Amino acid sequence: MSASNETLNHYSISTTTYSPAADGNQSGTSTQLDNGDCRALSGFYQNGIIHFVFHSDYSNGYNGINYNRLNVTTQTNTSSTFGLIGYEYSYPSVASFATTTTDKSVMIGFGRTGSNIYPEIRVVNCDNNMTWSSSTLVKAGLGYSDYTASGGSAERWGDYTGICRKHNNTAPTVWMNGMFGTASNDWETWIAEITGTGGTTSIANATKSENFKLYPNPIYQEFKTEFELKTNSIISIDIFDIQGKLVMTLFNGNAIAGENQFTFNKSNLEIGTYFIIISSNNQTLKNEKIIIAN
Repeated sequence: MSASNETLNHYSISTTTYSPAADGNQSGTSTQLDNGDCRALSGFYQNGIIHFVFHSDYSNGYNGINYNRLNVTTQTNTSSTFGLIGYEYSYPSVASFATTTTDKSVMIGFGRTGSNIYPEIRVVNCDNNMTWSSSTLVKAGLGYSDYTASGGSAERWGDYTGICRKHNNTAPTVWMNGMFGTASNDWETWIAEITGTGGTTSIANATKSENFKLYPNPIYQEFKTEFELKTNSIISIDIFDIQGKLVMTLFNGNAIAGENQFTFNKSNLEIGTYFIIISSNNQTLKNEKIIIAN
């Protein structure tokens, strides 16, 4: 095996000064949310530009979004901040929202909290010219978070926010997820599809499947699936092999809001491991491994 010729290069690049902000308040409790430090948790590379985001002090000790474009060729960085005094804009994630190959527009998802609101999820667009849109609510908080019952100290927050470009759409589209406060004072995750035209942002929230059951598993002959839906939906129940190839469609049609139950026969499935996927509007509601036994 020949010796490697790779080298690791590092550079010093100047940027605007920034600093951490204080922890975030929540409505209804003295427990604050941990804003952590200023590390960048999300970014992507496109056409010679590294796009990355993190949160930092915006003004008067409140966090804002710190969005950066680092030009690899010129080794220069351009940054812009977005926020609002009285609220914490924290744990952002960024994805391309470009309409052309040279467009530098992005969509940024983030968590927001404040003394008069519960922890919520929002998105904001920053266009090619680094002009910010107004932010759009994705999922409102239903209650404050005190999951660890920490009695006034900082509660862990927000570092599971994520966003990704949906590359098979002609119009700019991203999928994002984030954490919001629940009525039981803990966290849940929300997933949404984000689109936008003419400076507006549209939200399509994923239909949520709850209380999913599949039994028996391993499957010898008949098996049942049970689950709940928030709304009436057209769903598909499909079987895939371990290589991801569609083997058969068990059901495609209407399912009702509330409890649903389907009974199937293992049919002509050979002994082995498969995946059953329940989906609606190209959104996966449940993905479960099943074993077909003799």
